[in-house]
Amino acid sequence: MRRNAHVKLNPWQKILYGMMFALCKAVAVLPYFVRYRILGNALYFLFHHCLHYRRRVIMENLRTSFPERSEEELREICRRFYLTLADIIIDTLSMAAMSDEECRRHIIFENGEQVAEATRGRGFVGLLAHFGCWEYCQFWGLAFPWQTSISVYHPLENPVFEKLFRRLRRRTGAVTIPKEELMRFYLHHRYTGYKGTDMALGLIADQSPHVYAGSHWFRFLNHDTVFYEGGAKIAVKCNVPVYFFCLERVRRGYYTTRCEMLYDGQEPITEVEITERYVRRLEQMIRRTPELWLWSHRRWKHRKPAERETYGTAE
Repeated sequence: MRRNAHVKLNPWQKILYGMMFALCKAVAVLPYFVRYRILGNALYFLFHHCLHYRRRVIMENLRTSFPERSEEELREICRRFYLTLADIIIDTLSMAAMSDEECRRHIIFENGEQVAEATRGRGFVGLLAHFGCWEYCQFWGLAFPWQTSISVYHPLENPVFEKLFRRLRRRTGAVTIPKEELMRFYLHHRYTGYKGTDMALGLIADQSPHVYAGSHWFRFLNHDTVFYEGGAKIAVKCNVPVYFFCLERVRRGYYTTRCEMLYDGQEPITEVEITERYVRRLEQMIRRTPELWLWSHRRWKHRKPAERETYGTAE
């Protein structure tokens, strides 16, 4: 899918898309108490007590990731995760009607100004995760307008949801780039920036990529795991800094994040070493507040070939 390609919908899909965006707007304009205390809690009750949404996957992931924890502790993490999942849905729908000022209030970049100033003129790569409301990290460009948030994403197969999410993300001022076009896009704008601004390239690097013969495996949460390395490759090739976005939830719908340097853009280092630093920092963040990570996806569906090396050990 081309970055500027129009998502074509048939008449029924257009109706569905219009209804869904209207629903997003309707939820977004509700008072905070109604959105989180009523709708959010209702979603939590639905996922946890009625649907048991992917409970088997969630509990299996938790058991294998934290073998040292009791079953009671794991069930409590699972319960808190369902509440996080409900909040993420409300967080995302709320983007439909947020003003710029509201966006800046919902996530505070603790050392963002220092990072934005230090990378003025060259931009940076930000490595994120499916942790808390990761969508809010796209508000970076609203907080520091001399840098444009470049959001890399995996296009959705459903054209209605694809169009809906692109519209919600466009509201933040972020430029969305399909991951297949990332390298070409970045190299094209490497020296000129994007429309006169620096590029703050954000990548969700904890997703499960395709495994190939040369894949690097890392020890992560008691599993041999493959990570997306596109950001590290760009950083090494173009000598741009890499930051890890350490996210914390202050209260429902509100977050803070601190940018922690993984690579300064000059140190002689390989992309594997950058990814290893990311993996270690991500694991620390997840162990601190495990309920904020997306446990419902099948993260470890691939198995490492016996002859492949594993990088790093859990701390």
